[in-house]
Amino acid sequence: MTTTGTALNTATKALLEVCARRGISSDDLLKNAELNPALMEKFNTRIPADKKRLIWEDAFKRTGDEHIRLRAAEIVPFGGYGILDYLLFASATLGEVLNLTSRFYRLINSNAELRLQKHKNLVLVELYNSNSASRKSLGLSAEFTFAMLLLRFNMAHGSGFKPEKVGFTHFAPSDISLHQKLFRSPIQFGQTVNRLVFNRDLLNTPLPQSDPALAETLEHYAQRLLKRLPAEEHDIAEQVREVLRSRLCSGNIGLDATAKALAMSGRNLQRKLNGQGTSYRELLDRLRCELALEYTAQQVDAAEITHRLGFSEISTFYRASKRWSETNFQDF
Repeated sequence: MTTTGTALNTATKALLEVCARRGISSDDLLKNAELNPALMEKFNTRIPADKKRLIWEDAFKRTGDEHIRLRAAEIVPFGGYGILDYLLFASATLGEVLNLTSRFYRLINSNAELRLQKHKNLVLVELYNSNSASRKSLGLSAEFTFAMLLLRFNMAHGSGFKPEKVGFTHFAPSDISLHQKLFRSPIQFGQTVNRLVFNRDLLNTPLPQSDPALAETLEHYAQRLLKRLPAEEHDIAEQVREVLRSRLCSGNIGLDATAKALAMSGRNLQRKLNGQGTSYRELLDRLRCELALEYTAQQVDAAEITHRLGFSEISTFYRASKRWSETNFQDF
């Protein structure tokens, strides 16, 4: 199957290093995938997603190592993900780190989406991929992603950052000792979604080395990088989110107004979103939920959050927050 989109070469460079340590030629892996070796010379170079998939599948076949994705995650150097790595150090709280990672995850892989959901006192981090793939393939991909994220969070903020539990869509390998070492939490396999579960209190923990001014500068730069992704990768759903984010406070966030900002009709916009398996209402609701989580972690009061999210009344925000998380923001 041919896929569209690109991904940073960071993960694949780590994979090639794991293979090289076992005597497997990087040149052979790249040749079989028909990928130009020049694209692997420096970090933060984008490579075609379908080439990346071929390399990872080939590496697994050659090594027979069911933990090869975890081993690659262990050796990704800090800085390998560029600006996203440096945002880890500048962020104010662990919750802000997760929100920024979710917002800009498409810089890592334009086909993937990292979603944040709230449920009572928990925050759920879920990984999705826009390409159709088997549950096994998605689960194995999530192994690398989740291990990489946790290792980086702990690298930046200490070893206390661990989930309440971890879920993968693929079935358990014969040996999960490396999983237990890296995740240090209960692990469930054969789940319906790939998910990390965190306690919300942990995400409110302030980070002593935070630098708000630097974080703001890096965030603006990451946003510009996201906009520079080729048009076919910068999908319509992401464009809608950007328009909505910029207009929430003004309240000018109706379907027709959003479509006009994207130079199309409301009907055409809804059709395109439906083609991607989503809708205008779903994108607006999810964006508000994510921002509510971010603002709550920053201890913004409910009245101000109501304004920032474009709700007309605080009671409307309370009802929405209760629907999102089954807890009422009046508790805050």
